[in-house]
Amino acid sequence: MNDETVIVGRYKVINFPSTATLIGLGLINLSMMIVGLLFFVQIPKDNVSTLNIVAGIILGWGSAVVAFYFGDSKKSAQQQDTINTLARSPGDDAAATQLRAAVKQDHAADTQAAAAAKKAGP
Repeated sequence: MNDETVIVGRYKVINFPSTATLIGLGLINLSMMIVGLLFFVQIPKDNVSTLNIVAGIILGWGSAVVAFYFGDSKKSAQQQDTINTLARSPGDDAAATQLRAAVKQDHAADTQAAAAAKKAGP
């Protein structure tokens, strides 16, 4: 299942979050708890360096989750989903035909460039 919002009539229906979403939310909550505990818990001097390493790792994981959900990775994944949907959508023949034509043009251009490079020689 995905975690996208679907609009049905006047209502927004949110599907149950995927496992990746739950893990991401857990990491962000863990990061916030660690930072909050640093203000209220006395750390023994022997454990300060270990805590710095562990806190850095967990905060790094949390920032990776935030970067994925709000960064370019999520947008490029959505773009790829859109391309895949247009490519296999039987109801929208015009978009699928345009996409196939663009792929053929790219292939023809690559073939011409390879032929020109082969003709030019090394």
